[in-house]
Amino acid sequence: MAIASAAHPLAQAPGVLSMEQLLNERLLLREPGSATRMLLESWLQEHGLAMRSTLQMASNEAIRVVVRARMGVAVLSEHVLPKEHPELAVLRVQGLPIESHWQLIIRNDRRLPQPAQRFLQYTRDHLEEWIEPRFVCNELATLFEALPFRLEED
Repeated sequence: MAIASAAHPLAQAPGVLSMEQLLNERLLLREPGSATRMLLESWLQEHGLAMRSTLQMASNEAIRVVVRARMGVAVLSEHVLPKEHPELAVLRVQGLPIESHWQLIIRNDRRLPQPAQRFLQYTRDHLEEWIEPRFVCNELATLFEALPFRLEED
């Protein structure tokens, strides 16, 4: 999702913005390798678009502070925004939000080490405590059933 200061002119614009309008602003980004940045860069490349003016920031919190100060706009994962963010505006931009999926891959020709098993079990049992349920499609139980071996119990 794209965000700007609530006082930014794009936040006052009626209707849906084009990606070109967003790219005319300074775009605040996380470091190379960040999942959201890679997703955005890939989407822009697929659509023949390029970022113009950018500023790399060390954290999502730093990006939110700089956006509030009207020093640029950003594309962030929705789950990194605080529930209440009156000083920030979510911009309606054509093509956004970009949907992403996290996947776990397990080799079925090897037994998982016990720490990896515990990680998967903990993730299955607690994922919705970390991420809002509306963002979760937890199919770990299905993955466990498909394994050619049973996970070890404590």
